[in-house]
Amino acid sequence: MTPGRTRMAASQRREMVLQAALIEFAARGLDGTSTQDIAQRAGISQSYLFRLFPAKKALFLSVVKRSFQQVTQALVGAAAGHGGEDALQAMGSTFGQLCQQRTLPLMQMHAYAASADPEIRSATCAAFRDLRISVGQLTGLPPARLTPVGAAAAARAWLGEPRTRGRWRNSCPGGECARSRSPSSTTPALPGSKRSR
Repeated sequence: MTPGRTRMAASQRREMVLQAALIEFAARGLDGTSTQDIAQRAGISQSYLFRLFPAKKALFLSVVKRSFQQVTQALVGAAAGHGGEDALQAMGSTFGQLCQQRTLPLMQMHAYAASADPEIRSATCAAFRDLRISVGQLTGLPPARLTPVGAAAAARAWLGEPRTRGRWRNSCPGGECARSRSPSSTTPALPGSKRSR
C-alpha cells in the first residue's frame, strides 16, 4: 500500500491557527487583522478557520488567553530555583527579553486596546489578574513589592525608559482588575511557587 499524505488532526490545525493568529493580531490588532490573513499564514482555507473558531472575536479571545499563559510560563521558568527578590529579578529580566521579541507584549497591548468590548475586557482583566497572582505565588512577596508586568512595563521597555517599581494598578475600566480574588479558590498553585493561599 502506498503511503498517503498524513492528515493533520483538527487539534493540530487549531494550534497552527492560534500561533498564526497571535502573530497577526500582535501586528495589527483585532480590527486591523483579517481572518483571511490568519488562514493564509496557518496554511488553511478561511472556511476551515471558521469551522475551528465561529468568529474572529472568538479567535481573538483564545489568543488573548494564550498570550497571557505563555508569559506566565516564561516567568515560571525564570523563577525556577529562586524565591523572593531573586525570583522577581529573574522574572523581570525574562520579561524584558519578551519585550524585545515584542509579539506577546504587543498582543497584550492590543487586548487592552480592544477592551471597549465588554467580553474582551472581562477576558483580559481575568488573564491579567491571574498573571498578577502567579507572580505573587512564585516570589512570595506582597503585592506592594511587585513590579508591574503588563502593558505599562512593556511600553516603558520599548521606549527605553528605566524600569520603575510600583504597585499593581487597575488596567481595566470598571475596576474588574482591582477586585481581589483568592488564589486558592480560583487559581491553582503553580509548581515551585513559594506561597499558596
